Amino acid sequence: MRVSALILAGGESQRMGQDKRFLKLQGQPLIERTFQAATKVAAEVLILVAKSEDQQKIIELLGSEHRFLIDENPNSGPLGALIGGLQAMSGDYGLLLAVDFPLLTSDFLSKMQEYLQGLQPQPRALIPIDKENLQVTCALYHKSLYSELKDAFESGELSLYRWIEKNPEGIATLTPSVWQRWGIRENFTDVNRPDELQRLLNAIESGHNMSDNSQ
Repeated sequence: MRVSALILAGGESQRMGQDKRFLKLQGQPLIERTFQAATKVAAEVLILVAKSEDQQKIIELLGSEHRFLIDENPNSGPLGALIGGLQAMSGDYGLLLAVDFPLLTSDFLSKMQEYLQGLQPQPRALIPIDKENLQVTCALYHKSLYSELKDAFESGELSLYRWIEKNPEGIATLTPSVWQRWGIRENFTDVNRPDELQRLLNAIESGHNMSDNSQ
């Protein structure tokens, strides 16, 4: 099973009030943390950006040797970006990753792939659940979903989460009862707003053991 990582790096951070891709935690920008985790588990990494200016900013941080994909449907959210990624990738599954899960580790992503490989029949997607919410921007999507998602998008669907709720056939979920058995307790602490970032920074300063993407 070949996996392509699809990193959502569009740059829209309205709730944060600044570009969260380059916010630093423990001296490391969020996009760099996500990229390092992805490169350890995926055969290829595609960085999905909204415009060429975004690409240049990321090149300055990560280097120019990486593959970029400019979103043909900017401001369309994860659904539009996923459609472009599924079309362009070489893998059997696309690992869609937002950059605002700083506690996410390559260990979790690797175990998620192993879990998928053990499922028969192979699902169209594998989506983790945390706090009863589908984590659609940290999930594996089979390339065969491309046409169906594209048709839905062109018919006016703009929400990946809503599409999955309406089309659950062949969609597998990864529940906390499973992934917590892997010894992983925190994955989906996100930083969409300044108060969420501050809580995370406070936890780090008080000695909270933040996950390390080098693991």
